[in-house]
Amino acid sequence: MKRIAIIGSRTAMARHAKEFGLEIVLVHSPEAPPTRVAQYLDQAICCPVTDPEAVYEVLRPLHEERPFSRVLAPGEDGVLAAAVASERFGLEGNSVQTVLTIKNKVLTRKVLDELGTPVRSREVASEAELVEFLTEIGDQVILKPIDSTGSLATHIVRDRQQAATSWALFAQEGHHRGLVEEYLVGPEVTMESFTVAGQHFPVGVDEYIKNDTGLVPLASVVPGRISAEDREAMRQQMVALLDAVGLREGPAHTEFILTANGPRILETHSRIGGGGIDELVRRAHGVDLSRVQVTVPLGLEEFTPPDLDAGRGAVMIFFAPKPGRVTAVSGLEELGVTYSHTPVEPAWTGLKGLEHIRQAEVGVNLCLQVGDIAPEVNTNWDRLMGCVVATGESAQDALDRAEQVMAAIKIETEPVG
Repeated sequence: MKRIAIIGSRTAMARHAKEFGLEIVLVHSPEAPPTRVAQYLDQAICCPVTDPEAVYEVLRPLHEERPFSRVLAPGEDGVLAAAVASERFGLEGNSVQTVLTIKNKVLTRKVLDELGTPVRSREVASEAELVEFLTEIGDQVILKPIDSTGSLATHIVRDRQQAATSWALFAQEGHHRGLVEEYLVGPEVTMESFTVAGQHFPVGVDEYIKNDTGLVPLASVVPGRISAEDREAMRQQMVALLDAVGLREGPAHTEFILTANGPRILETHSRIGGGGIDELVRRAHGVDLSRVQVTVPLGLEEFTPPDLDAGRGAVMIFFAPKPGRVTAVSGLEELGVTYSHTPVEPAWTGLKGLEHIRQAEVGVNLCLQVGDIAPEVNTNWDRLMGCVVATGESAQDALDRAEQVMAAIKIETEPVG
């Protein structure tokens, strides 16, 4: 029996590994107990998954006793630890240098500069340096952490006054160095891909529909409603970047802005895209990324790239009620669609409940109940209040179906305090 280590608690990867008869050792952080995946595990080890040395030390005696076939990570928090352990155990996988380059936005920017697809940017360590870059650009810029995801501690800066406010908040959020970039104007889309032996195959294009901040996607549409020319340009840029950083296997999530001059890469990640994108790719194009991330590297299945011109449409819209304490939820029972209630949990547990509506053409997963607090949606992690998921004959058909259901559900709130 093949044995794998999974770094970080996510249900789908463990479920698929068990379906294929693998022995599973899960490493989970103290704040993320493996409650939802326990039924699939042979062993669970509590250890901070963001600490590569600690993860290596807890896995080393197990590997020496009986070697792992692979060390895998389903999410951003565990990718570096998985790479470190794989490299030291002599296992195949993405190198530590590859993962570090992808995680560090400054290093990624340097690679993009060398490829001739630059976005004007600079690493800054003070308000003065932020203002200097803002002045040089002569337009709005965006300040973000060097290594972060989900729009955490990300600020749009339009003038010197906002620069002062944003840098103060940035420092309060625990950051003393950051990456500041020109603000690219246009829709944001992503290209999801899967890499086999260094070959990068697109498996879906996701179009974001953002909230008023311009930072947080409140809906995702697959396939993204873009031109064939833009999609091909995205594919070429994605392949060039992943080749340059040396990605050898597994999923990647590459973000673009469709500017007036064509697609420009924002960043990439050596993992499945967050916010349920993998579920939309599965519904639209039939590729289950959590499954192939396990089975293909282990030789249990062959990977067949999808035809992105075929397939269906899939949409996910997140609940974002007026911030406050929930006083009433109505309209759900009358809809006649599949729905589930899953309790609100801390952000580190990730998007949950989708397994309960996986087979439904249109499904609702609602985490908020009366008495819960609906937060203001400032980052991707604030979207975990539930969602509507719909499949349709096209992207627009799926969006129409999802919007119709979302409009029928009313979540009433009252101010807190």
